[in-house]
Amino acid sequence: DLSLIDATRGVRARTLRTGCATSHPSSSLYDESAMADDDDDGALDRDALTAYALAPNDTDLIVCSRDTILRQYDLSGSSSSYGGELGEGPAKVRRTIGRSGHDLPVTNIEFHCSGIFFATGSVDGSVKVWDLRGGYATHSFRPRAGGRGGASAVSRLAWQPDATHLMLAIGREDGSICLHDLRSEMADVPVVTLTDHVSAVTCMVWAGKDRGLFITSGRDAIVNTWSVEEEIVDRGTVIGGRKKKKRRKDEEGGRRSVQGEVAPTTKAVYRRICTLPVYEQIEGMVVLPHYYHYHPNLTGTDIVIATAGSKGVVRVWRASQIDAKQGYDDSPSSSASVADFECVAEQDAHSAFGEKRGGYMGLLRTSHRNRLRVSASSHCPEELIAIDAEHNMTFLNLEGGMSKGDDVMVDGMAALRMDRTIVGHNDEILDLRVIPWIPLSDESGPDVARTEMIAVATNSAQVRIFELGTWSCNVLDGHTETVLSIDVSPCGRYLASCGKDKTMRLWHIESGKCVATATGHTEAIGACALSRKLGRYDVGGKAAQNGGGAFALTASKDRTLKRWALPGSSELNARASSSDEDEFSLRVLNSVRAHEKDINIVSVAPNDSLVATGSQDKMVKLWNSSDLSLRGTLKGHKRGVWDCQFSPYDRVVATCSGDRTVKLWSLSDLSCVRTFQGHAASTLRVRFLSGGLQLM
Repeated sequence: DLSLIDATRGVRARTLRTGCATSHPSSSLYDESAMADDDDDGALDRDALTAYALAPNDTDLIVCSRDTILRQYDLSGSSSSYGGELGEGPAKVRRTIGRSGHDLPVTNIEFHCSGIFFATGSVDGSVKVWDLRGGYATHSFRPRAGGRGGASAVSRLAWQPDATHLMLAIGREDGSICLHDLRSEMADVPVVTLTDHVSAVTCMVWAGKDRGLFITSGRDAIVNTWSVEEEIVDRGTVIGGRKKKKRRKDEEGGRRSVQGEVAPTTKAVYRRICTLPVYEQIEGMVVLPHYYHYHPNLTGTDIVIATAGSKGVVRVWRASQIDAKQGYDDSPSSSASVADFECVAEQDAHSAFGEKRGGYMGLLRTSHRNRLRVSASSHCPEELIAIDAEHNMTFLNLEGGMSKGDDVMVDGMAALRMDRTIVGHNDEILDLRVIPWIPLSDESGPDVARTEMIAVATNSAQVRIFELGTWSCNVLDGHTETVLSIDVSPCGRYLASCGKDKTMRLWHIESGKCVATATGHTEAIGACALSRKLGRYDVGGKAAQNGGGAFALTASKDRTLKRWALPGSSELNARASSSDEDEFSLRVLNSVRAHEKDINIVSVAPNDSLVATGSQDKMVKLWNSSDLSLRGTLKGHKRGVWDCQFSPYDRVVATCSGDRTVKLWSLSDLSCVRTFQGHAASTLRVRFLSGGLQLM
């Protein structure tokens, strides 16, 4: 299926075949029949979409399924666009164009800037050009037999962005590029074939004055720049390998007859003038024609491109355009050259996706007319959208950090700052915490905006921070293996995370920087918790080192419970704001063997006096937080305990277990006050609501 994303809110608005998710509960991502089909590797869905393209009018959508059938949809939002009573149903097929004629699935579709023509490219190496108005194919191109790329799949299609030209560039997996002029009488013969790339061609763009430069990139880690020149061709000699018929002599004077004479014409000539080694496989490249407005060291004549690839960093490159011929020239031939490219801006290290996680898979540029974010002002800057290997979309502000005198300008190098991230998928949710918002003394007032955020641990080594209004996401990356548990400080400034790498990390949420680490467990850490009293976080120095300040607790599969001393907030904030990458190494205050089986949960009382742990040994144990001495044991569950929580007001604790029950215990005599039943499966989480009057 094809999803339509609301970029301002960062959520999926609808899908092409199921419509809005709220009106079609049967289309849930967890539909059992759909999951069964996904598990059957041998059964390929013939209706699965393999390629799509949106016309420049943002209305006409062309999709191609695995059975090579082309369909046209109308996304204008009119009454004929979507089904259902309120237009919440699936999109209606405006027209079925029919089979594409390709022998293998179509993987590329690209629209001409006029919106009239579109091209389809297939795995079999063939390309077809279609007229959207009539729904028929106008041209068909196949690689020449015996030539380079005789059966190479099409990796990229690109049209020259000029409504008066119909120049189509075809890039293939073998590194060859063929350019066809559809206005020519011999459109089936390439105007030129470029073979300088040695790997798959991934990007092709025209740039410069009058589109005089052609820039290509691929997985061979280089960017080639070609000058586009026009040369006069005498069609009376040889054209496309065919000789013109011999001209007849005039009977009277022996002169050549003017009958059949053809006026001289011009043809495009592509000459490689620059090669830029970027040392990464390029997956996305766009031209930035207005970037000189944001960068103080650029001019309007500079050629500016942005690249993204396997290293997971977006870079902006600049080259000065040099005209070889000065002044006016009546000849149609023109020659242009560029200086060597240099990097003028780079994505900051904090927001860069990185090479270890798979790098970037694509790069797009938004325009001023596409408002893809909520802004109080009428001005909406241009943004770059980088799509990474985990299907996340990162929005980079081209205006951020570009002004003169900005501290991020170093030797003319600017930083591309991240505005927000739309997460493609979260996989399995292992833990979730709401980040409280408590304004500082200098931040109080009615004009202070409150941003509601949650922290999520997914089945990965990263922790994701979501803004609930826009679902924009920041990623905390530092663990080397899956994060199993997280907890947030009551002030909302710090987050603790732990996982299979046997370490706990303390993060400064605002800066996204890891400020402290705790190592010492011999097995994966399955649970962590932070102290709950606000005043403890202000205690620093030797008092904090000796256990008088805030503390963190970790429980591991090695069946031990450890208590760690945290530095004061002033020290943690200073470390977060410094450029030093070093982290505090936390000191363990107490360590005890808590249970005989894996520990699933650790919880701290609101007054920091007690600590509760739940284990697979069916018991919940209470500990004094000062020295981790055993206070008591709660017995009664018939299976492992998954969660335990203290009431915010009463001296009771709630526990839930794999025996499908929730129990309420009194802290005075450690007796079971109430047992709640009703779940049909294991109860994994329990929380107090309404000031401790309700349980969820």
